[in-house]
Amino acid sequence: MTNAYEILSEVCEKYRIQSLLPLFDAVRNLQNQKNFINISVLGQFKAGKSSFINSLIGKSILPVASTPLTNVITTVQFGSTEKVFIFRHHHKEETEAENLEDYISEEKNPENIKELDKAIVESPGLSRIKRIKLTDTPGLGSVFKHNSKITADWLPNTGISLILISCTQPLSENDLNLIEETIRFGPEIVIILTKTDLVDEKDIEKLRSFMVSVLSEKFDRQFPIFEYSIKDKSYREDILKNLLIPLNNNFENKNVRILNYKLKSLRNQCLNYLDIAYQSGLRKKEGELKLKEKILDEKLNNPVIRKELDLIAQSYTSGTRERLKKYLFGKFKEKLTLKTKRVFSEEYFNWRGNLNQISRTYEAWFKEFISNELNIILKSERESIDEIPAEAKNHFEQYLQFFRERLDERILKVLGLKMKTEKWEINTKEILRPDISIGWAFESQIDLLWFLIPMSIFKKVFFRYFLKQIPWEVEKNLYRLSAELTKAVNDTIINTKEEAFRYIKDELLTIEKLLSNNNTDTESVGESIRLLESLEFMENGLSE
Repeated sequence: MTNAYEILSEVCEKYRIQSLLPLFDAVRNLQNQKNFINISVLGQFKAGKSSFINSLIGKSILPVASTPLTNVITTVQFGSTEKVFIFRHHHKEETEAENLEDYISEEKNPENIKELDKAIVESPGLSRIKRIKLTDTPGLGSVFKHNSKITADWLPNTGISLILISCTQPLSENDLNLIEETIRFGPEIVIILTKTDLVDEKDIEKLRSFMVSVLSEKFDRQFPIFEYSIKDKSYREDILKNLLIPLNNNFENKNVRILNYKLKSLRNQCLNYLDIAYQSGLRKKEGELKLKEKILDEKLNNPVIRKELDLIAQSYTSGTRERLKKYLFGKFKEKLTLKTKRVFSEEYFNWRGNLNQISRTYEAWFKEFISNELNIILKSERESIDEIPAEAKNHFEQYLQFFRERLDERILKVLGLKMKTEKWEINTKEILRPDISIGWAFESQIDLLWFLIPMSIFKKVFFRYFLKQIPWEVEKNLYRLSAELTKAVNDTIINTKEEAFRYIKDELLTIEKLLSNNNTDTESVGESIRLLESLEFMENGLSE
């Protein structure tokens, strides 16, 4: 008996098929897991994922908030006592439950600057489902795009997925895209319709019927749908009794099914690539020696693609600064200037000391005030700011799709093979942190003569002086903010371009190697194809 995973791994290594490595990692992780079944809790931003898991525990351990919160993959599982572990660079640390928010929340750990790999919560509240691990993922569709990336990177590890969809926004396009993406990686998807307390009871059935109709039409299959509200414990009992406890009691069989599903998916995708090598070999025997030139023509080569991607990137980066400056100045300059003047006028006459001391107080006050205001602007306008790299990302993904279609068309024309390719999506991480700076209160050295200037007489004079400075300081910091955002946005666009190019380069390299067929012959490729086709995934995940 030979392990199917090992056969697939050997075949892909032999033919250097690199694009399937994430799926191999997910299968290997699943093979190593024998005593638990992993259930991923997925959904859009604010669908109620953390609240849902807390209700299953019977205690508020995972932090919840009205803004995007979870930003680190967090697994909740049974433990005889309550414990919380964080993993940083593969090193395990224990912490108190009340400290969890400091590590996994966007507010306390923005963009995961603490560099956590994951967090694990053990709770006796899951005693009825001891064999289940619930994985809480960052919400999709929030303004924090790095959170969406974390969840997208996690998807290959999914087996059974609970997709939470809010009653207030049922089945958005993002929900349908998530379901479509999740189907690639796991055999079972369950829909949890959340926040049912916000919808009239008479409308719940209409919602269910609507969802069943849309999902059936879109995916040609039925998905179990459970209702849930944090305010009604009967929903919790229904989900435990009719979903989670049966999964817990049957976890071994479920794990085998998930493993087989992933192995079959790997097998089918390996065959897809091997068909190219095989047909390439047949054409060579027939005397067609220029397959690479026919498939990888002048439009499908790295220099041309690099130039086209550079032009797309440039079309976006060249206008970023002016677009941001126009947006920030138009919307905030006047309003921020008036607010700064008003607050300064309220604060100034409470300051005490000589001119030198008041100047330093002004600088410290202004820096703190403007930093807070610009951070408020960043948070409130982040979605608008993110539209710029999002537009570029969409353009690059359209280019990837166009490239894929051109390549598939060539393969079909030359080799007669219709490729069954996966959708390519680009994942990027954005870092938007302004560098706040102000100048000295006096550009001259007049405040060094503070001992000659009696503030009891001249305090109003310098109030007018400081007040006059404020518009310039506000403008200068808005310029600085737009410059920092321009760099961050353009860096994101360039990184997205490089990610797109990497996808294409790796695919071209794989296809080129398969077409070259230097290290094997058609007979050998045929044997590999027949070997994979003959694999029968039995109950233990092994194959003859």
